[in-house]
Amino acid sequence: MKSHFFLFLTAVVIITGCNAGLPGKSSPEITNETIKTLPLIVAPADTAPTSVIRSKEVMEINRLIDLLNSDDWHIREDATRDLYVIYEGIGRESLDIVNAEVQRAVLPEVKLRLETIREALKQSFDNMLKNPSFESEFTDWKYVENWNGSKIQLIKAEKGSAPDGNFFIEMWHDPARGVKPGSSSWSACGQYIREIVKPEVTYFVSFWYCTTDPYGFRIATSDEALVMHSGGVISVSEPVADGKWHKVTGMFSRTEEQLFYEPYLTLYYDYSAPGTVWFDAVTMVQRAFADKTAGEKK
Repeated sequence: MKSHFFLFLTAVVIITGCNAGLPGKSSPEITNETIKTLPLIVAPADTAPTSVIRSKEVMEINRLIDLLNSDDWHIREDATRDLYVIYEGIGRESLDIVNAEVQRAVLPEVKLRLETIREALKQSFDNMLKNPSFESEFTDWKYVENWNGSKIQLIKAEKGSAPDGNFFIEMWHDPARGVKPGSSSWSACGQYIREIVKPEVTYFVSFWYCTTDPYGFRIATSDEALVMHSGGVISVSEPVADGKWHKVTGMFSRTEEQLFYEPYLTLYYDYSAPGTVWFDAVTMVQRAFADKTAGEKK
């Protein structure tokens, strides 16, 4: 019997994961919550795998597999996309499930479409960013600091206390400078993506954050100096400032011209943010099948 669940459409969600604490603090409990954010376009919720098997969901997968051999091409296409969305929601373990379905498939059309889904899933689980959890310090990343007292540093986590790996980064802003109009702190840390991102293709990004201060931050495509960016991918204007790790997810697409002028994917701790935020596990993946709401403005 197989386990899975649906991928619901929403703007940005927070996902639970491993317990993660900050330096000098005990590891807090991570909880499921939803926060108000401002993604570029509506993004599907990123969900964690579950081992709970619900019969109605198994029935839905079986129903969709049957439709893969429909006489109507449009029905076959919709069923392929819907199956992909369900399997992608399960996580990497879904590859074993799809492999089993491929082996059981008898009809050529069904087998071919399941193989297509399997290859698409492999692509969607492959993080395109290098050193995404800062395990090799700032290798493959560049950053801006010392802007009115701002600082960026690598933090070594207590065993099992980071969302992924043993390190995360800290962005700190001097409150004495940050509260003064016109002299607020500002930080940025980005990775070059122009050679791996294709124009007009939708990419999904996510990152984990932790803060105890109610100040905003974002991830956006930016120029090489990590200063200018035309549009945010995820903007967290009202973070959950509870000292726990939270995950946010969004998606973006850029034109060839935008990628030329904004070749970096960059984390920003915003102006007028006199506090501290921690980041970890930044991901960027390409999903082969667009969701029905892809491209809609929020």
